[in-house]
Amino acid sequence: MNISRADLLMWLARQFVGVHEEGGPNKGALVERFQRAVDGKAQGEPWCCAFVQYLIAEVDRFALGHGDVGESSLAKTEWVRGLWEQSPRQLRVDFPRRGALILWEQLGADGKPTSAGHVGLITGISMAGKISTIEGNTGPGAGVQRDGDGVWERERSLAGEGSMKILGFLTPWRD
Repeated sequence: MNISRADLLMWLARQFVGVHEEGGPNKGALVERFQRAVDGKAQGEPWCCAFVQYLIAEVDRFALGHGDVGESSLAKTEWVRGLWEQSPRQLRVDFPRRGALILWEQLGADGKPTSAGHVGLITGISMAGKISTIEGNTGPGAGVQRDGDGVWERERSLAGEGSMKILGFLTPWRD
């Protein structure tokens, strides 16, 4: 395969920019396809994690069909904290990079992490401390929206935003 999995992942993600929920929150044919990518079920659950899991599974399927071996060993989960904690530590990266995932955790009023989080795919990094992302289940408004209405391209601060703080970065495949 002449194209890297990370480049293929970013290309595929761009094909879904503009997809929106249909028929209510966390619903719609494509949203439900993303949700089923993790556990075979679409039960109206938040889908940011399911979106990136769907993309990674599709890239793995393509790569395997072209003689590449090995699938992503990221944890198969729809929960951001679970993705971070259950994925192999060697997939954690110290700095953002194109094709990696950025994970946020939401802090409560007491400053402690809640069970809520959000994840996006990093598509670019600027020298000004900003990253470009493609995210599912977000919106166009200010701040990190963890329960939006579609797939959006966003620009994010590496400092985190509001109650959403960066948990870390994961690469789907170890180079």
